[in-house]
Amino acid sequence: MTDNTTSSDAGANPSQEEERSVGLDHHFVQRFTEQVPHHIAATFTDEQMRGVVQAFGVRRWVKHKLDVRFTFRALGRTWYVVMLGGVDRRPRDRNRLEGAAHPVVTAGNIIFLFLVSAIMAVLALGLLYLLKSAVGLDLFPGASLGLWSEVQTVVRGPK
Repeated sequence: MTDNTTSSDAGANPSQEEERSVGLDHHFVQRFTEQVPHHIAATFTDEQMRGVVQAFGVRRWVKHKLDVRFTFRALGRTWYVVMLGGVDRRPRDRNRLEGAAHPVVTAGNIIFLFLVSAIMAVLALGLLYLLKSAVGLDLFPGASLGLWSEVQTVVRGPK
């Protein structure tokens, strides 16, 4: 990257935001210039490179109020889950474009929500069954899953 500024440009100060974006994206600038032929990369002025960074550079991410990220192995692969939440400061037109590009109702999302709901329902029903057994309610006399006696054996130890 060369500085091809003229004397009329010498007095112009780029905004602090532009300077920060170039400073924050120096890895992007390095990767970008490595991918462009050297004779072309050498002709970029600082102003042109700021424009490239502004258009294509990596943005600085803000810390979210809700930020849950984890990975797990299942079905022979490693899967990741990310849940982010916070105040949306993006322009409305960008939200509309992203909504159209990434719809919420997809087959994968429906399957995921179904599986999470099924797991939560089984856990809730199991917890309710344990609570019923702990209180001593016998809704169906003579019928038992034996789960409560197993829990008591684990907690108290074998007799």
